[in-house]
Amino acid sequence: MEFSIIIPIYNSEDYLRRCIESCRNQTFRDIEIILVNDGSTDASEAICQDFAKKDLRIVYVKKENGGLSDARNYGLKKATGDYIVFLDSDDFLSPDACERFHKVILRKRADIICGTTLEERDGNTSRLTSSRDGYGKHTTGIRYLRHELGKGTFRVMACTNIYRRLFLIENALFFKKGIFHEDVEWSPRVFLEAACVVDTDNEFYHYMIREGSITRKKSFRKNYEDVSGFVPELEKRFCRIEDTRLRDLLMDYLCMIYLSTFYRAQVNESEPLPIDRRMALRLA
Repeated sequence: MEFSIIIPIYNSEDYLRRCIESCRNQTFRDIEIILVNDGSTDASEAICQDFAKKDLRIVYVKKENGGLSDARNYGLKKATGDYIVFLDSDDFLSPDACERFHKVILRKRADIICGTTLEERDGNTSRLTSSRDGYGKHTTGIRYLRHELGKGTFRVMACTNIYRRLFLIENALFFKKGIFHEDVEWSPRVFLEAACVVDTDNEFYHYMIREGSITRKKSFRKNYEDVSGFVPELEKRFCRIEDTRLRDLLMDYLCMIYLSTFYRAQVNESEPLPIDRRMALRLA
């Protein structure tokens, strides 16, 4: 099995059919589609079961609600494909997404293969891409991080790339449970462990920006509390990095996350929030 497409699902009935169909209609057929029902209370379960009857490549699993991170981890442990594709249930894939990645894999079996996301908003499409300096080339995760952070083009969304499954499993690269900023916390850890990264211009992921999406429903206070918890954890890890340029860039990355999250929470929440000025100054 070449690809495992993992789709966490929570009350996604309005968009779920389009998402699953985009996987079933892939021009490259050697895939499995793992539908992880994370305690949905709408018609999502019935939709999943209907698709599972139609297509033997679909694996449907149901679990108690544990959040996006927990659902992704659950799907990752169930997966059998060589490469993992993370797909959110209100987004969709281009028809030739897997086929284009398959051609890259034939040339180089990298730990991470980077792609390009198309952001869809009110009928308009914008392209979220890397610096484009290394298309078609392979490098280490550390070098990739240093370059993209330096250019300001590092994309933290887990869905923007595909990942060699055994690389994730053997390095215990699972998502931190119970937080909203799972990609922000997870992506740097993953790239730091990658021995080989290939950057491509594969426009494969369609990211839908809409009112009422999970990202727009998030509590700003919860965001702030999550970030205040994991930033010091990542700081301790990044302090051990010998590459001084990369270490400085990652500390700036953490500082930006912390201050921007505090700002959004402070503006949107009625009660004042505390800020750790010493941590911000230490990181910057």
